[in-house]
Amino acid sequence: MTTHADDCRPLKLENKVLDRQLVVYWDDQITTTLSHAFLRQKCRCADCLSGRVVPPTDAELTELHPYGPNAVQLVFSDGHDRGLYPWPYLRNLAIELATQPV
Repeated sequence: MTTHADDCRPLKLENKVLDRQLVVYWDDQITTTLSHAFLRQKCRCADCLSGRVVPPTDAELTELHPYGPNAVQLVFSDGHDRGLYPWPYLRNLAIELATQPV
């Protein structure tokens, strides 16, 4: 069954610190894995989108904070904590990663 990203919600987020990965268990039985570095590179805060901040490639995800019912705030080892990751955006990042050439 294919579900649109807008319809998906995570049941659980698991930060695998040693592996530097965030595992997302979705309500449609799909599990996705996103690297900390990839998530940091994909931050959509104003500073990151403007190019004023160059995300480090070795950033680690240190904290996750729920942000309302539809998003999570991610905090990274470089101190960056301004990015919000709505559920549809997280799912689209997983789709993007899965469709990148190896």
